[in-house]
Amino acid sequence: MAEGENPRFIVTNLPAAGCKVEKDRERFEPARLYEEGYCARGEMENVLKQQVLDLQADAMSTHYLASTSFAVAGAFGYLLLERLRTLGCHGTELARATAGTIRLKLLKVAARVTVSVRRCTCN
Repeated sequence: MAEGENPRFIVTNLPAAGCKVEKDRERFEPARLYEEGYCARGEMENVLKQQVLDLQADAMSTHYLASTSFAVAGAFGYLLLERLRTLGCHGTELARATAGTIRLKLLKVAARVTVSVRRCTCN
């Protein structure tokens, strides 16, 4: 890295010699295990964190279909934001933005609430 060395270590129970089949041996190379396994796991945790924190799509434990459908709708909402980021924000500063940032910068709708008081003209 530009700042200097940044070593990564993976502890695994995979065989040191890799797979017996020659063509599958490259699956066990340390760099590939780190990039495709460990980093992918971290990215999935980031996606789940965005759903929970940015979209308030927390897990629900219920036996009712309507509640389950609501949880699926939250996942669908994240999918829509992800597609908006990938396709609509390509080449912009929002291309790598979180779901919450896209929601705040692109989708947030402001409202103005006006209170009117009706006065009684009773005697």
